[in-house]
Amino acid sequence: MPIHIEVWFRAKSGEQSIEDFVRGLECTAWWLQEMDQLDQAILSLCVNRVGRYPEPDDRHTPEHVAAMGWAPAFTGVWGDSNMPVVDSWLYNMAFVEKTFGPGLFLQPPAILEDGTENPRAENLHNLSKIPIKAQYRSYYHQLSANMEEYDTRRLLKLVKAFDRRGQKVHLKYSPARHEVSGLLIDTHQPLIIACDTGDTLKHAAVFMQPTVNGRVRALDEISPKDRQTSLEEFASEIVAKYRMRFGRVRHVQIVCDPAAEAKMSVQGQNREVKITYAQYLAMLTEMDCEKAETNDPGFRKGAVTEFLDLHDGLLIDPEHCPDLVAAMDGGYCYRKVGNKVSPHVEKNDYSHLGEALEYGCLKLKRGVLSAPGGSQSAPDNWAGYDQQPSYSTGY
Repeated sequence: MPIHIEVWFRAKSGEQSIEDFVRGLECTAWWLQEMDQLDQAILSLCVNRVGRYPEPDDRHTPEHVAAMGWAPAFTGVWGDSNMPVVDSWLYNMAFVEKTFGPGLFLQPPAILEDGTENPRAENLHNLSKIPIKAQYRSYYHQLSANMEEYDTRRLLKLVKAFDRRGQKVHLKYSPARHEVSGLLIDTHQPLIIACDTGDTLKHAAVFMQPTVNGRVRALDEISPKDRQTSLEEFASEIVAKYRMRFGRVRHVQIVCDPAAEAKMSVQGQNREVKITYAQYLAMLTEMDCEKAETNDPGFRKGAVTEFLDLHDGLLIDPEHCPDLVAAMDGGYCYRKVGNKVSPHVEKNDYSHLGEALEYGCLKLKRGVLSAPGGSQSAPDNWAGYDQQPSYSTGY
């Protein structure tokens, strides 16, 4: 049976709106190329225009199609892209929200992490016909030689990465080595809730457990991304997350930023009392709370590096810790200014999760039962005060 297919190639002009670009088009399907470079609205608008061709009068009835044993005609939107940068609309739809489900196809990387060419890379047969210089092993190695390391990792190795905002803090972090979905909660091991908190509206927490052989698992998170919360709201989220996922774990300890030693004023029924943020968090959650051993960036980073260097030393569940994964992939970074990298970490939504993980690793490096910072609890003169007091922090 002859098949009639019409293929239209269309390019959007710079001044043309996306709505005008698709207006009035009636088609069976779209193929959007370099999708990561397009506006997010293009996907919704194109989905609205497919399935309109051919005209109803030119179609077979569903009954006739079924009687002939034909498969239903395809209608939909295809798209292709390089590995989208972390936190872009396409990255979030594909890897965080998982909007595409089984419709997401990942090509094998051209170059593997060890620097060798991937025998499963696309188009190797045709690429082998292209002449390469003698010093290079393959077409892709020759291509990589003229690319920056960032481009090699994202475009050829298909490593998730942020835009060129800077250098990620933990360079040894590798999604292939350190991300594992479906990590199990061990009810016999303690739970460490590592927090970056204090006089802020950007609170973050990473729920972590040690293993019997001295490794670390990051199992869940409370992320400050794109929102602000009070300390009371943060404490409520900690308790809710614990009850929902970790309720059978009996030994629980909060480890927080040493900055949580700062004092805050809490108003009771009769008088005002000065307590630390850590004490207030301990009271709100009814959990033991201690400050991290140090706030020194070098020691914090070193604690994480020690676990990253071990085989399976630090594993993060990307299903439950998407923003922590994004932080480790480069959201937690040293800002790039021109061609230089700043020695100071950029403060953003991801840095809070990155620092929380570091506080947790400091604790787990020393052993769960040690408490170098001293446990925090409500002060003795708290007795008789409101259980839900108002407070002033000078935000």
